[in-house]
Amino acid sequence: MDGISEGQTVTRRDLSTLTVRVDSSGAGADDVRVEVNGEEMRPADDGEGALVVGPQAIAAVLLAGDNTLVVSQPGRFGLGGAKVEHIFRFDPAAPSFLVPAAVPTPTAVRPTVLRGLVNGAAVLTANGLAVVLEPGGAFTLASPRVPPRSRWLPPTPPGIRRRRRSPSPTSHLPRRTRRLRPFT
Repeated sequence: MDGISEGQTVTRRDLSTLTVRVDSSGAGADDVRVEVNGEEMRPADDGEGALVVGPQAIAAVLLAGDNTLVVSQPGRFGLGGAKVEHIFRFDPAAPSFLVPAAVPTPTAVRPTVLRGLVNGAAVLTANGLAVVLEPGGAFTLASPRVPPRSRWLPPTPPGIRRRRRSPSPTSHLPRRTRRLRPFT
């Protein structure tokens, strides 16, 4: 049997590849039972001489903390048999994610570059795209530039006049005046 070992800690990133494989080449392989936390799993023949319980079946019965995997094979006529039991731990906590407290807003001229650190993650996705993780969990993510703001104005109904553009934010400030001195 392989896939989960005694004392192993399983995290969220391990769930997609977590399987239990039992050699089915021996006599009585049809009677092999696999249980996780008392729930019987139905192993499938992989065509290569092994019975396999897939990740979806295992993930459905995992509990946070200690879990028990039991693989057993009853003996003939109620005599003998074999049983292997492993206790492993499942830690469902998500990886920690560290980024700066304040990130400038991207503009049409300057995109925002976000640098941070992810602890315990195998994959990082941002806006549906995979982000490259450097050794140690560091990452760099450049946001796209934001196009300049544009407004769409619906057609004006007949008989209504549309106001022109609003004045610029500085038009209300007094203009700088120059003092004229008389010629002497």
